[in-house]
Amino acid sequence: MTNPVPAEYPTEARWPAWQKQIVAIFLILLVPVTLIFLRPVLSALLAMVGISFILMYIIRLLQKLKLSYKLATALVYLIFLILSLVLLVWIITSAITSVIDTLTNAQEFITNAITRVQGDVVATDSSALAFLQRGKSTLSILSVGASIVSSPTDFFASIVNKFSAFASFLTGYALILTLLPFFLFEWPRTKEAIGKRMSPTSRREYGILITRSIGLGQSFVVGSLLVALFYWLLATVQFALTGVPHPIAMGFVVGMPNFIPQVGGMVSAVLVFIIVLVSGSQTIAINVLLLAFFEMAAFMIISGITYYFVDARIYARSVRMPIWVILLGIVAFSAAFGLVGAILAAAAVAIIGEIIDFVLKKMRDVDPYPDETETGFFAGVDDLVTTAVAHPSEIEEEE
Repeated sequence: MTNPVPAEYPTEARWPAWQKQIVAIFLILLVPVTLIFLRPVLSALLAMVGISFILMYIIRLLQKLKLSYKLATALVYLIFLILSLVLLVWIITSAITSVIDTLTNAQEFITNAITRVQGDVVATDSSALAFLQRGKSTLSILSVGASIVSSPTDFFASIVNKFSAFASFLTGYALILTLLPFFLFEWPRTKEAIGKRMSPTSRREYGILITRSIGLGQSFVVGSLLVALFYWLLATVQFALTGVPHPIAMGFVVGMPNFIPQVGGMVSAVLVFIIVLVSGSQTIAINVLLLAFFEMAAFMIISGITYYFVDARIYARSVRMPIWVILLGIVAFSAAFGLVGAILAAAAVAIIGEIIDFVLKKMRDVDPYPDETETGFFAGVDDLVTTAVAHPSEIEEEE
């Protein structure tokens, strides 16, 4: 038989101030250590969070159609998985084709060089200028030839690096596809677990902060899609007027990179040049290389003019941040996380700005959201906590 605890004894152990400070310092130091530890998969994790963010929006739309969360999640993930597999097959096919074309162009360059050195073929003026009519193939052969002549070792090393980068991409994407369903299906339970560990006051403030951050991210996604659709329309009209085959499909290829602010516009201009160089024109009978330069220049001029009237206004309204801050964020995030960082930069900068504003108000002992009473992101967790205290067996049965 155990003796009861005397009434004068405290029923809970409270940490002294020095112990709290040590733990706080430890937790602060744990953040960079965790980031360093997760660095090999950090890009994949960021990509997974970004993909989950977009898929969550679709899942909520399906829930409004009276589908359960699990059913909506399963349906959305299945569609995403099918599209991902189709995309991977296309990327693998394109990568293999690119390597084969590179090796073929190298062989053709070496063969032609040996033939001319031996004097078996004498170049005439017409044959010397004929390469201008060959478009992509000629540029590929000249590029490969320059690489072989300048540094044969670097040329073959670049092929190995392509295989290595492609293998890294497949590994990262496989990790995303593996973790994504667990993250999506367990998200409600994860959110509840986080909310239950907060006091009601903190839960309200952080819930509103997270809700606002999610709203900024969603606004960025919608704004980016509007920009991409605008440039899709612009490229489609330009290709249709100049006789480039399949203008709608080619315009889609040009428009989609504009999902990335600023960087996407440069990629789109290069794509215009490549598409025109490969496809040519069905109505304009000029040299395809000159036509590609003219098309690219026209696209750059038009997109440069419309940038300040379309892109800047959409992004400024969607994330409520100056455009120059977004551009700096793109440079910093792309340097740290590559393409994934460039895609997420604008939304990340806006969310960081929201967090800084929240922290500054808390440091001044000011309520960050004095006019809001809802718990936002953690809505419903208060009811779960109350039920758990009053009837813990009910929560266990539901789980």
